[in-house]
Amino acid sequence: MYDNSESCVKIDGEQTKYFTNNIGVKQGEVLSPILFNLFINDLPGCLSDKDSPVINDSTVKCLLYADDLVIMSTSKSGIQQKFDELGEYCKKWRLHVNTDKTMVMEIANNSKVSKNADIKFNGEYIAYTKSYKYLGVIFDACNNFSIARNNMYERGHKALFKLKSVVDREFFSPKTSNLVQEDYQIKHILLRQPFEWQPKVPDRPHKSANGTVKQICRNSVQGKQLIVDERGYVCNRSDIDIGGCCRTELSSTSKHSCDTCKRSSCCVIYEYCVSCCLGPDKRPLLQKILTNARETLDIALGSASNHFDLCLAKCRTSSQSVQHENSYRNSLLKHCYGENPPELQPLSS
Repeated sequence: MYDNSESCVKIDGEQTKYFTNNIGVKQGEVLSPILFNLFINDLPGCLSDKDSPVINDSTVKCLLYADDLVIMSTSKSGIQQKFDELGEYCKKWRLHVNTDKTMVMEIANNSKVSKNADIKFNGEYIAYTKSYKYLGVIFDACNNFSIARNNMYERGHKALFKLKSVVDREFFSPKTSNLVQEDYQIKHILLRQPFEWQPKVPDRPHKSANGTVKQICRNSVQGKQLIVDERGYVCNRSDIDIGGCCRTELSSTSKHSCDTCKRSSCCVIYEYCVSCCLGPDKRPLLQKILTNARETLDIALGSASNHFDLCLAKCRTSSQSVQHENSYRNSLLKHCYGENPPELQPLSS
């Protein structure tokens, strides 16, 4: 398969001459994950057992799934030692760790969660997070799975409509009345589905009779530097509280911020796109978009059951954001909450 392997490069629509390629695997090649797994198969053996958790009498130093690695320890010094050992391993085998996608999370009860892990990898501090998505499941620093549960429920809700649509199109001919009837039923369900415009979480938490404050917010989860919660607040990742809400008392936290957004309803930064989209003044526009999505059986948008989900979905980059293959219509303004795609940016020649 790889004898006399050749490649070429496409630049601005022009293709170079073919040249011999002696390294790597073909894009999309099924051998890629298998070879990578074989290549890093000895990694767990290079990590120390220091303060590693024990589960069912087995010492668990790390979790490996494809190119995702989770290192575990019951102490900060244990995590740092494993990071140092990982650095030596990567240096030996010339592997690169994307520190922009690497985070540290300490799991403890509410009163013991740290604000800064102070963990380094190759001399660079690793960002601390209070929640992290691993293999589709959101883990919380306080062992609170309510956010993960709600996330799974809503993903399953959307998947149900998508699956029904796919099954209908697979087993019924477009020319039969059955498909028309099924499409009508899906549209009927979508149009009658309740939609919540107001967030369930108030701006300020309510104190219980014993004086404790408990408030849980859904948020965008994955932002490296910024987080937007369901109330429309944008804050630094380090400024979210134990319930996943942005701390409103901080001057750096802003609500319904349209920073980096233009009049075209397109924004540079995803979190600001969602925050701006959550503004009450955007409701007429979004109502029109939602109705159209449900009329046209756009499951990704039409199955949204609340304002926050709709904005999360609308601001994600999609086929509307792409001009040609991996080229965006606008390399900066690619997150849009409006009706129109990003303004077309001419390809450089």
